[in-house]
Amino acid sequence: MVKTAALFDFDRALCQARRGMPAPLRLAISTAAALSIVLSCLSACGNTAAICARAGGSLEGGACTRSGPQEAADKQWCEEHGAVYLAGPGTCAYGEGR
Repeated sequence: MVKTAALFDFDRALCQARRGMPAPLRLAISTAAALSIVLSCLSACGNTAAICARAGGSLEGGACTRSGPQEAADKQWCEEHGAVYLAGPGTCAYGEGR
């Protein structure tokens, strides 16, 4: 007769692996996660003005608006050629919406 190897008890091992996390550790982990989310949001909002300034615009009312000599020249060119200058995408619109 052949001896069988001792069987591994998966149920018992699973129960041992799932020990409850202590409340202070759980609180520390959730606090750290919430703090990291808040700090990343604040840093993203703080960099918005710098990104807008590097792009040649200014941050007004939460929106980055570009205005300068190039935009003024583009607007004048569009109007001289019978179009409307769309400041957001920086393009000319010809006969749209009629």
